[in-house]
Amino acid sequence: MKSKDLILLYEYHYWANGLLFRAAAELTDAEFTAPLPHWPRGGVRGTLAHMLSADRGWRVRCQTGESPERTTEDMFPSLSDLTATYAEEQERMLAYVGGLSEEQLAGQVSYSFADKIEKTNTLWQLLMHVVNHGMQHRSEVAQMLTEFGHSPGDIDMFYFWNELDAKG
Repeated sequence: MKSKDLILLYEYHYWANGLLFRAAAELTDAEFTAPLPHWPRGGVRGTLAHMLSADRGWRVRCQTGESPERTTEDMFPSLSDLTATYAEEQERMLAYVGGLSEEQLAGQVSYSFADKIEKTNTLWQLLMHVVNHGMQHRSEVAQMLTEFGHSPGDIDMFYFWNELDAKG
């Protein structure tokens, strides 16, 4: 995996997540915090908090091999609290990914979860997982937002590339 390609994927990841956060800003507080019965993470707040927890969790695991404490939706009474924390994590992740060499990306990372069973994977695969995991939950949040009447619009990478091309 080329480091410049991974950086581009993370830029897309955060671009698409930004569309969700902008659309979520149109929700009422009740809509933002509402548990939705057919969504595994509860609702918009729960799923966005899970996305933050996954991004942070995998970054810390990749950097240290340790599992950080999980981020839960209760930690974010408002969208602005969640948005601010997510922006901080985005900055940390982009700095981390941006500083990795191709040799480091090809290296192995050992880590464990709460079950204390040690696992080992290639670093670039774990970092790709973060972006792919985000896509699953972006699609869920996009559906929830659309049901509330606030579609985030197109979140496909194609539209991200078009914006990059338009900027020159």
